Amino acid sequence: MQTARCPSVARPRSLPAVSGGVAVVLALLLLGAAPPTPAAAAGTTYHVSCSGDDSATGRGSARAWRTLGRASKATLRPGDTLRLQRGCSFTGPLKVAWAGTSSQPIVIRAYGSGSAPIIRNGPSQVEVSGRHLVIRDLAFRASPVRRDAGCEDQPLGNRYGVRVRPGAHHVRIRGSHFRDLQLGVWVESGAHHVRVLRNEFVDVDFLHEDATNGAGAVAIAIHGDHSEIAWNRIRGSDACSRPYGRDGAAIDIYGGRGTTIHHNIALDNHAFLELGTDQNDGSLARDTLVAYNEVRSRLPIANYLVVRGGGRYGPNPNTVIRHDSVYLSGAESYAIQCTPGCTSGILTMRDTIIWARDRVGFIDGSWAESRNIFWSPTRPNLWFPIASTSVHGDPRFVDAAAGDLRLRANSPGVDRGGAPPTLPGGAVDLAGRKVPQGARPDIGAWERPR
Repeated sequence: MQTARCPSVARPRSLPAVSGGVAVVLALLLLGAAPPTPAAAAGTTYHVSCSGDDSATGRGSARAWRTLGRASKATLRPGDTLRLQRGCSFTGPLKVAWAGTSSQPIVIRAYGSGSAPIIRNGPSQVEVSGRHLVIRDLAFRASPVRRDAGCEDQPLGNRYGVRVRPGAHHVRIRGSHFRDLQLGVWVESGAHHVRVLRNEFVDVDFLHEDATNGAGAVAIAIHGDHSEIAWNRIRGSDACSRPYGRDGAAIDIYGGRGTTIHHNIALDNHAFLELGTDQNDGSLARDTLVAYNEVRSRLPIANYLVVRGGGRYGPNPNTVIRHDSVYLSGAESYAIQCTPGCTSGILTMRDTIIWARDRVGFIDGSWAESRNIFWSPTRPNLWFPIASTSVHGDPRFVDAAAGDLRLRANSPGVDRGGAPPTLPGGAVDLAGRKVPQGARPDIGAWERPR
C-alpha cells in the first residue's frame, strides 16, 4: 500500500430538496434498436405547434394548440399521443399528469420535419406525475439565471429537463437531447420504474442559484427506485464549485434502490457515478448494478466511482460493477473511492478495466474484487490489495488517446473475464456484439471480434 500521497476525499453533493468502434456505438446509442414501444390501440392524437392556436381542438396539425400550458390542461387517455412540431421552441413546463396503461401508454413525441422541438426555460421543462408514459425525440435546455463571476463565470440556475415527481411510475424517456440544465433527468424519491434510454446529455453543468449550495451539474439524478439508465451518451457535466472546487456527475444515485446502469458512454464528466443517502428521507442508494459502460475523461480532475461504506451519506450496500472500461488521463484523475468502512457487502468489482493517470483508487477496508485490470502509467497508486485473478498492468487498448478502448490481440483482458450479468437486451457488449466472442468473455466493455 502506498503512503507517499494520501488520496483526497470526494465530497458529497446535496441535490435540491423537494419543493473506431465509436461511430458504431453512437449509432447504437442514439439511433439503434431498443425495446419497442408497446403497441397501443388507436387513440386520439393531439398537436402543439409554434403557429397553433390555443382555442383550437388540438386534433390534427391544422388545428394544433400553441402552448404547452394549453396542452397540460388537456385530458389524455390510454393510447393517446401528444405531438410537438419539429423546428419549434416552446416555453416549459409541460405538466404530464396523465395515466396510460402497460399496453396503452400515453406518448409525447415530435412530428414533422427538421430539428427536434425544444422545450426551454421553465423551472422544469417537463414535469411528470403520471404513469405509463413515453417521452421521446424532444430537446430540453435553459438559459442560466445568473453566472458566478468569481468561479469561472459558472452558470447558475435551478433548471431541470424532465422531473419525475413522487408517485409517478413506468415512465420511459428516450431519444432526446438535454443541454444547459442543472439536472437533465431527475427521478425523485417515491417515483419508480423510470427508464432513461438512448438519450444525449451535453453540458448539463448548471449549479444551484445559491453559489454556496454547490448542488447540480448532474445529467441523471436518481432518488427513486428500480430505474434503468442505458445506451445514453453523457458529456460535459463538470462545474466550478465554490464549496468543492470542481463538481458534477454523469449519474448520481441518492436513495434509489435497484438501479441498473448499462451500455452508456460518458465523456469528460467530473465523475461518472456517485452514490449516497437521500438527505430528505434517509433512504439509501443500494442494489446498484453497473455494467458495460465506457468512461473517458481528459479533465485534469475526474472520478469514476464514489461509493460509501458508512457515514452521513452511506452505506450503499450491494453496489456491483461488471465489465466497465475506464480511461482517465487527467493529471489529478482519481478513479475509485469506497469510504468509510468499505466491505465486500458494499462494493463488488469484476471484469473491469481501470486506467488512471494519477490514482487508481482508495478502499479503506475490504471489497469483493476479481478479474480486473488496474493501471497507472506514472506510479502504482493503488490503495488496496488486488486478487490473484486481477492484473496490475497495461490493458493494451487499441488507441486510448484517440478514444478507442477496444482491446488489442495481446491484451491481458482477452478471454479472461467471467460470465456477464443478466441485463435487459441480453449479453452484448458496447457495440451490440454477442458475449462471448471467444472461449470466455473479455474483460471490459468491448468484446474483441473473433
